[in-house]
Amino acid sequence: MKDKVAIIKSTTTRPMRNDGKDHLEYTFITEEEFLMRKEGKKFVECPPRHGGNLYSLEKKTVSDVLERTHGICVLSEYGIRDLKGLGYLVRPIKITSVGNEKMRRDFYANHPGREEADLERSEIPIYYSREIKNNFIEGEGGFMKAANELADFIRHFS
Repeated sequence: MKDKVAIIKSTTTRPMRNDGKDHLEYTFITEEEFLMRKEGKKFVECPPRHGGNLYSLEKKTVSDVLERTHGICVLSEYGIRDLKGLGYLVRPIKITSVGNEKMRRDFYANHPGREEADLERSEIPIYYSREIKNNFIEGEGGFMKAANELADFIRHFS
């Protein structure tokens, strides 16, 4: 499956985390550079700030991956809408967290303005090819079940 599917990295202005994996999913640039690329129309989409940071997909990155394989990327509803608008075949998967109200409350408490932004994004009409529910519980019935559902979906299209 590795040779048939590739990650399309997002470009962001947020600081790199110390988990050792950040560079696999993101390209990190300064806000000034981001705004220059945005002005130059280098991005597929430019949604509102997320947690005070800017995120987007670069058109060249998307094209480079999709010319040779299927691509996987993390997108907001804005990105799904904009990729479809550019003529790409998009099969969005919605991963919904369920059953952990405390985790949701803690998340929104630590990310001011995010709940309002999430509600605004939810107004964008999107048809999802699949919805996967993730309860974040370790073991067969939780996170691993969601991960296996995602892998099965990807295998079906690769």
